[in-house]
This record gives sequence, structure tokens and C-alpha cells, in this order.
Amino acid sequence: MRTVRITFTAAIALAGLTACAPTKVEGVWHFYLSLAEGSDCTQDVLHNFNDVVSAPDVEDTGSPWSEESSYTASDAEMFGLIRESGDELVLLLGGGIYEGVKEEGQYKLALERFETSSDADAHASGYGYKATVDARTTTTFAGAISRGSFDGSGSLRSTSKSSWTESDTWLEEVASSIGTSGRIPSYDYLTTEDDFGFMVALYNEYDAANCQSADCTLTVTDTCLTSFQFTADRTDIKPEEFEAIAATSQDNGIF
Repeated sequence: MRTVRITFTAAIALAGLTACAPTKVEGVWHFYLSLAEGSDCTQDVLHNFNDVVSAPDVEDTGSPWSEESSYTASDAEMFGLIRESGDELVLLLGGGIYEGVKEEGQYKLALERFETSSDADAHASGYGYKATVDARTTTTFAGAISRGSFDGSGSLRSTSKSSWTESDTWLEEVASSIGTSGRIPSYDYLTTEDDFGFMVALYNEYDAANCQSADCTLTVTDTCLTSFQFTADRTDIKPEEFEAIAATSQDNGIF
């Protein structure tokens, strides 16, 4: 089964053109992308809260349940236009602009995107709150060309870093507006043990010293890496005709 053949495919294929093909790689290419067996994702949580109890600290009493999951997807394919200027390359694919270079017989291209946002509130009594989000994605691909076909591999790396800072304590005057447990979402990521030995979500309570400083801090970083293989075939379509087919594609629901 051919899997997602998408943006990366085109770029990668491009990477391979130099090997045994004509000097120029300019033209319209038909790209195919096959995903690997899912994505490798991790989550890192940093904080300065007190009395945090994590899962490894809790005795595992076993569970009668077992879980198993799998994921497969169809291939993706699309058309991409490659422009070449010296050792520099530009690939137009899937609405994205990939830039790259020829390097030691291979073509290497990349597309980077980012988005940041922040939200902050302060009260005259001294209470403060701030939340920031920094989301980035980088798509890379590299490959060589042999017998008129681009073959190579690539990756899609996404990182989302969310950070929060909130006063550890605040007055009832402020609590009447924001609540007694604040807005920092520690309850979504941190747990503690209550007086009866049960694991419960950890909150930033307005009238207790929950953190190691005057401000509570929490940073959550989610990172996912998806790898893929790709190939591309050169077409007879002229560059000036590319606009008519640029939006023609078949994706796998991911790209």
C-alpha cells in the first residue's frame, strides 16, 4: 500500500535529481509519500509546585485491562514545481514554499512555520497571571535522483511549548473574580496524594503556599516526529501549466 505521498515527497524526490539525471531539475514532478509506522511523540512537564506525586511513585497494583492500538493510512500524492538557481532550489508543493540546496550529490529542502501568542492579566492587589504558546513545525527532506526518479526520506517535526506563570497566593477580592484555585492548569498535568492516600489533581489554591516561590510556574512541551519515505516521477507538464494542477492532490488525512 502506498501511503501519504505529500509535500515532503516532492521535496525529497527533488533531493535526488542531481545524481544521475540532467543538470537541471526544474520542472513539474508527481510526488508520493509513504508514512512510517506512526509518530514518535513525547511530553515534558517542568514546574515548581510542591507535594507533586507522579505515577512512577505510586505502587502498581496491576490492572485486568490490556490496551492495543494501531494506525494505517493511505498514501498521499501531489504535483510539485521545482525551480533551480545555481545551487539553490525552491519547491512549490501543497501550497508551501520549500527552500533548499544541492549538497554533495543530494537535494535538501525544508519548510518552517511558527505561531506564538501570549495572554497576561494583573490585579492592583499584586496578583499576576501570564500564559504563552510557541508552536513550530519543520518539514525536511533529502534524497537523490536516479534514472529520472527522486527517492529519499524526510521528517515532520512539530513542537508546542505552553508556559504559565501565576501568583502563588492572592486575596479573596481576586478570588471572587478568578476563583479560589486559579487559572494555571496544573490539575491537567500534576497529581498529589490527599489525606486518605488517594491520588488527586493538584491545584494552585489561593490561600496556601503551593509552590517553591512567590509565583507558580508550569511549562509543557509536546514534541512529535513523523518520518516518511518518498519518491517522485518527472512529468511532461510544462512549468507554465503548473498552476492548473497545483491544487490537485490526494492526501491521507494528516498532511
